[in-house]
Amino acid sequence: MLTPVGIKPKNYRRLSKHSGQAIVLILLLTLAGIVGGVALFSTGILTSEKIQLQNAADASAYSVSVIEARDLNYTAYMNRAMVANEVAIGQMVSMMSWANMVRSTPEFIDDYAFKIDLIICAATLGTSCQSLSSAVRPIVTPLRTVSSAVFKVVDAFTGPVTKGLSILNQMYNLSQQGIHLLSFIFSASSLFDIKDKNIDDAEFSIFGAVALARHFTSYYGDLLSDKLYSQVNSYSPGNEDDAEGVNRLAQVINDSRDGFTKNRECDLQLGGGTTPPLDLGILEISFTAPGVNCRPNSVDSNTGGWDATLFGVNVEIDVFLLIADFNFSIGIGRQGGTDLRQGDDFNYTWTGADTTDPRVRAGGGFRLCLGIPLIGRVCAPRVGFDFDPPLPPFGVGAAIAGNKTPNLDNIPHDGDDRDIQYGTASRSPLAWEFVLPPFKPTPAAIKHIKSVKQQLKSSDRNINSSYKLRGYLDTEDKPEIATSVESGDWISGLEAPYLLIGLVKDDVVKNSQVSSGRFELDAPKNGLFGGTVPLGVIAKSEVYYTRPSDLSYFVRSDGREEKSNAFNPYWQARLVDTSYIDRVAALGFQHGQVPLPATAFTIIAQAQALVSKLL
Repeated sequence: MLTPVGIKPKNYRRLSKHSGQAIVLILLLTLAGIVGGVALFSTGILTSEKIQLQNAADASAYSVSVIEARDLNYTAYMNRAMVANEVAIGQMVSMMSWANMVRSTPEFIDDYAFKIDLIICAATLGTSCQSLSSAVRPIVTPLRTVSSAVFKVVDAFTGPVTKGLSILNQMYNLSQQGIHLLSFIFSASSLFDIKDKNIDDAEFSIFGAVALARHFTSYYGDLLSDKLYSQVNSYSPGNEDDAEGVNRLAQVINDSRDGFTKNRECDLQLGGGTTPPLDLGILEISFTAPGVNCRPNSVDSNTGGWDATLFGVNVEIDVFLLIADFNFSIGIGRQGGTDLRQGDDFNYTWTGADTTDPRVRAGGGFRLCLGIPLIGRVCAPRVGFDFDPPLPPFGVGAAIAGNKTPNLDNIPHDGDDRDIQYGTASRSPLAWEFVLPPFKPTPAAIKHIKSVKQQLKSSDRNINSSYKLRGYLDTEDKPEIATSVESGDWISGLEAPYLLIGLVKDDVVKNSQVSSGRFELDAPKNGLFGGTVPLGVIAKSEVYYTRPSDLSYFVRSDGREEKSNAFNPYWQARLVDTSYIDRVAALGFQHGQVPLPATAFTIIAQAQALVSKLL
């Protein structure tokens, strides 16, 4: 008998014993799928938590660096404003010095005429007196009226402007310090706020706490009693320890002076020149026309000021065996400048000097020649001489802003542009060191006929005796790793401008944080999270300085690479790769595999001292 499907019953029963075997495979595959799904779910959660934790660390590090970059840029803007105000104060001192010189000129002319009249009167036994004084009176009287009016106007505003700018600089410095301290509060707030908004239940690891402590003690280390390396330092004039930083500010100010303040730069070109030579046989004569010529504004000893030629003659004699030349000129020279100079008490003072003096110059030379047949005349090299005697000045002026006069001896007036002081005014020894006292002792003459040194020591030449250079903030270069700046100051690579954030989170997925085999970690030695190894990440950021190069406006004209400084607002923030040392330290300390060294507790104590100082 056949079954309904055409199979004999015996064979049918034999086939029915194999039914249901696929269910085993299905169950196995289902179990594997469930395990895989659970693993995939756990891995997804773990990956998601890892990404969120890393994003939180990155955001925290970057946000704090942005706050610090803004702090440094604000400091740079304030420093630039202070430099501009200091240059303006130097301008006020320059104008007052110039006004004093202009006011002294009619007194010098009147006194010289009076002295010459005394000589003439004595030589003529009293028959001819007051002749030169009478002759110059039509020139001196209007000149005195105009110069007095100019002097009064300049004197009226230079003092108040100087005081106002000095007070404004003090406010700028206070605002620098205020923003610098507020940046700590903003940074601390951002650390916790951004972390909590990006992920729940995450905490700063002990390693991260040490890294944060080291960063803040190196960014604000200047505020600690025991000075540490600090990226931002405060410098105050009058303090010997701050002399180097204050000298840097003074040099920036001196290099930023305008042409008039620096060396009385001018751009006048009037008359002058030499007439065509007049050939008189063996004699050739040419004359220098009257004119005013500015000195070349290049790096040499004649930089700045002007020379006025009243008369000049050049004579050359050629008698075959002798070629001789002679020149003579008479004119007026004008020079001056204003400098920010340091005194003995590490404070700085603005001082300006201006002089005008007659110039009588004579010079010449000769060459001996020999006639050689078939060759012609052969002459030896020229032997010359120059005579430029120092003469009494036509005008001397000086001004000062500060409570002490700096040393005025051995003032350099030759060499490089940066070294020249007072626009070569000290090259006139009679005007700089000593001026013959007036023979006609009028109050105006006694007041204005003085040398530069005498005037700078007079209280009536001081437009602001309370002036002093104000403090400022500046940055330091980042130190090398594993060097000791000072005792107790540990340089580890965690210092500003770098910032390292370490975050950990526990119980993301049960047992997913447990490693085994070659990657098994010991139980944490510091009792983190009840002995489990937490999920941890680190992130690192940097505040860096870079001058823009995409526009020609920002490119340095000298082509040099500019170091980081607090005078240009080119600070930015960025995330940077963590170093091998950072990752090893995080694995060892952040996961509790290695106990914290004693230095870490010193850093934490320093951070606690900083917080108590700031708050």
